Amino acid sequence: MKTMKKGKDIIRVKEDKCNDYLKTGYAYTSKSEWKQIRGSKHESVVETVEGEIIPKAKKGKKSNK
Repeated sequence: MKTMKKGKDIIRVKEDKCNDYLKTGYAYTSKSEWKQIRGSKHESVVETVEGEIIPKAKKGKKSNK
Protein backbone atom coordinates (compact mmCIF):
# COMPACT_ATOMS: atom_id res chain seq x y z
CA MET A 1 0.00 0.00 0.00
CA LYS A 2 1.13 3.52 -0.79
CA THR A 3 -0.11 6.84 0.55
CA MET A 4 -1.13 9.43 -2.04
CA LYS A 5 -2.31 13.03 -1.83
CA LYS A 6 -4.16 15.42 -4.12
CA GLY A 7 -4.99 18.75 -2.52
CA LYS A 8 -6.51 17.93 0.87
CA ASP A 9 -7.50 14.40 -0.20
CA ILE A 10 -5.15 11.74 1.27
CA ILE A 11 -5.76 8.09 0.40
CA ARG A 12 -4.13 4.66 0.72
CA VAL A 13 -3.79 2.81 -2.59
CA LYS A 14 -2.64 -0.69 -3.56
CA GLU A 15 0.72 -0.59 -5.34
CA ASP A 16 -0.65 -1.86 -8.64
CA LYS A 17 -3.10 1.09 -8.84
CA CYS A 18 -0.54 3.85 -8.06
CA ASN A 19 0.24 4.67 -11.71
CA ASP A 20 -3.46 5.30 -12.42
CA TYR A 21 -3.64 7.78 -9.54
CA LEU A 22 -0.37 9.49 -10.56
CA LYS A 23 -1.89 10.17 -13.99
CA THR A 24 -4.92 11.88 -12.37
CA GLY A 25 -2.83 14.34 -10.34
CA TYR A 26 -2.08 12.45 -7.13
CA ALA A 27 1.43 12.43 -5.67
CA TYR A 28 3.13 10.23 -3.10
CA THR A 29 3.11 11.43 0.51
CA SER A 30 4.21 10.06 3.88
CA LYS A 31 2.12 7.52 5.78
CA SER A 32 2.41 9.70 8.90
CA GLU A 33 0.39 12.41 7.15
CA TRP A 34 -2.39 9.89 6.49
CA LYS A 35 -2.28 8.73 10.12
CA GLN A 36 -2.82 12.31 11.34
CA ILE A 37 -6.07 12.73 9.44
CA ARG A 38 -7.54 9.32 10.23
CA GLY A 39 -6.67 9.28 13.94
CA SER A 40 -5.13 6.44 15.82
CA LYS A 41 -6.71 3.09 16.62
CA HIS A 42 -4.77 3.13 19.86
CA GLU A 43 -6.19 6.32 21.30
CA SER A 44 -7.48 5.67 24.80
CA VAL A 45 -11.24 6.05 24.99
CA VAL A 46 -12.59 7.72 28.09
CA GLU A 47 -16.03 8.48 29.41
CA THR A 48 -16.92 11.20 31.85
CA VAL A 49 -19.12 10.71 34.87
CA GLU A 50 -20.06 13.90 36.72
CA GLY A 51 -16.85 15.66 35.66
CA GLU A 52 -14.61 12.71 36.56
CA ILE A 53 -12.64 11.04 33.76
CA ILE A 54 -12.68 7.24 33.92
CA PRO A 55 -10.62 5.27 31.37
CA LYS A 56 -12.53 2.41 29.75
CA ALA A 57 -11.17 -1.11 30.19
CA LYS A 58 -8.80 -2.26 27.48
CA LYS A 59 -9.63 -5.41 25.57
CA GLY A 60 -7.04 -8.11 25.73
CA LYS A 61 -5.84 -11.00 27.80
CA LYS A 62 -7.28 -11.35 31.26
CA SER A 63 -4.86 -11.81 34.12
CA ASN A 64 -5.13 -14.97 36.17
CA LYS A 65 -5.02 -13.77 39.77
